[in-house]
Amino acid sequence: MSLFRVCLLLIFVSFLASSCQVLFPNYLLREDRKYSYTELVDTAANAQTLMPGDIITFQLGTREGYGFIDVFERVGISGGQNQGQNVRISYPVRPDGIADFPLVGELNVLGMTRIQLQELLEEKYSVVYKNPFILLTVTNRRAFVFIGRGNAQVINLPTENTTLIEVIALAGGLSADAKAHKVRVIRGNYENPMIKRINLATISGLKDADMVIQPYDLIVVEPTTQLAPELLRQITPVLTLVTTLTTIILLVRR
Repeated sequence: MSLFRVCLLLIFVSFLASSCQVLFPNYLLREDRKYSYTELVDTAANAQTLMPGDIITFQLGTREGYGFIDVFERVGISGGQNQGQNVRISYPVRPDGIADFPLVGELNVLGMTRIQLQELLEEKYSVVYKNPFILLTVTNRRAFVFIGRGNAQVINLPTENTTLIEVIALAGGLSADAKAHKVRVIRGNYENPMIKRINLATISGLKDADMVIQPYDLIVVEPTTQLAPELLRQITPVLTLVTTLTTIILLVRR
């Protein structure tokens, strides 16, 4: 077989290998044609529920307008951040869904929304304080963003209403090697996730750009497939070897 035919064969084999994920083995969460997709249904921000690992921060005050009461220091509890009369104290939600609050004790908060927990705490603290007022936030909610090739970030969600386009902006926008028309939001149990496919390459895609991102969502922007440079990189060592062997053979024959 001539050298020219050998080179053509190597190029053809390498081209076929690209469809077998040989050329781009580092691409994460690529489309799977055999996977049975369940389309994601967007949910309202106020429907987000508390999960294990969430960090709850709250302040306690009264509705009469006398300012926030320094409750925790009065009863000798430390750990809050004292800001004048304001005290912020943070507690994690344990793996079993329990959070331990000062004066109230342990509460099962798993599956509750922020508003529901806020109302429950106001009811619990009303035993000790007249008409209490609770200001509650969840501080560690985050989403995971994969944009193009090798660009992954963990983005803290600043509010419950953080949208897809805001998360992409917080991640620095789309890189040159990302496909704006192939964005996927993956949510739920990883064994059977819900997936929404979005096209942000056109103005019509704005209808999906304002979808609210929930904690632990995966946002994947598919990378571009630069076949020619990658193919050249893959076959260059083989071509170099063939060229070297051919040169040696020609020199020996002389």
